[in-house]
Amino acid sequence: MKKNNLKLILVFVTLLVTNIIIAQTSPSRVPPPPPGVPLDGGLITLFIIAFGIAVKKLGFKK
Repeated sequence: MKKNNLKLILVFVTLLVTNIIIAQTSPSRVPPPPPGVPLDGGLITLFIIAFGIAVKKLGFKK
């Protein structure tokens, strides 16, 4: 075998073996977070826009 092919095979096998070793030593599993409704900025913005449209449609003016 050529020297370059031997180096390439050695690097490939090393990467494959380290990947398997890292996958087997993963940290303990963390329980999933409790279910809930995420009230983030998008939902609050949607409520504000819906409120503004409702006020405009109902015709509340000063």
